[in-house]
Amino acid sequence: MKLRIRGETIWNLRVPVAVIASTLVSATLAFCPIYAGNSGRTLIQVNGLRALIVLVPVLISAVAFVSDRLRIIAGVLMLGWALLGAFTVGLFYLPVAIWLLWPSKLHRVLRGYSASPPR
Repeated sequence: MKLRIRGETIWNLRVPVAVIASTLVSATLAFCPIYAGNSGRTLIQVNGLRALIVLVPVLISAVAFVSDRLRIIAGVLMLGWALLGAFTVGLFYLPVAIWLLWPSKLHRVLRGYSASPPR
């Protein structure tokens, strides 16, 4: 009998949840009025089309759908994005990076254990 991980369905949904989270963060930052000092203007209205660079994390997290190895690479890239942009919008992407990176090792290690004692 194999030991089941509590909430195992969440482990299987980590990549779609990361893509959805990064899409929501990017869309909120790009299209919602977040500038208080500029009478509620959006990031695109203030900075022009170069503000669409906040959509790059959506592409980074979408790469994780291809394979498990690319998911780890995407997690490292997302962590780099979060740290690089930490003074502006980067910290909003930190949970996505953690979501992409954390379960990889833990899930792989726990999947092999059984509930019965060794013989």
